[in-house]
Amino acid sequence: MAEPNAAAAQVGPGLIYWAPLGTAEPTSPTGTLDAAWAKVGFTETGSQFVINKTYTDLNVAEQLDPIKVVCTARTIMAEFALVEMTATNLLRVLNGGTIGASGSYTTFTPQVTGTETRAMLLWISDDLQEMWLFRQVVQVGTLTRQNRKGALATYTAQFRAEIPSSGAAPFETWDLTAVRA
Repeated sequence: MAEPNAAAAQVGPGLIYWAPLGTAEPTSPTGTLDAAWAKVGFTETGSQFVINKTYTDLNVAEQLDPIKVVCTARTIMAEFALVEMTATNLLRVLNGGTIGASGSYTTFTPQVTGTETRAMLLWISDDLQEMWLFRQVVQVGTLTRQNRKGALATYTAQFRAEIPSSGAAPFETWDLTAVRA
């Protein structure tokens, strides 16, 4: 049995990047990113990655217990609340749209439902010890723009990973401190 490893405990924030589908993937947290990768900006409480699996029992009449338990679904999510209220971030969390101008104002018109744009997401820890790459995502959460006294306004985002057209895995991680078993 492996001994506890304090060096494997990770603490701290990271930066989120967004890119169009097909952008060159980074190969490590310390590598140079393709110019298409854009920083998304500050978040209210950091980033959260959630992988949820659904399992189903296979039952037969002759046994009390399932003869097998099989995975029937997997949901992969990247969640955060953006505090930079920009038209570009609104476009990202609404899966597309059109940014324009009306006099000195910036305008935003959402895309037609059913024409949502997929994208790539990347998270790199500030200490360059860890990286998460989501190869194809679409924002599926409820967009909430809340403005209140003494609190940050945010655009909430809940991006869900899909299998990319390349057939590659939906996500990949790099972790310098993880212990290999």
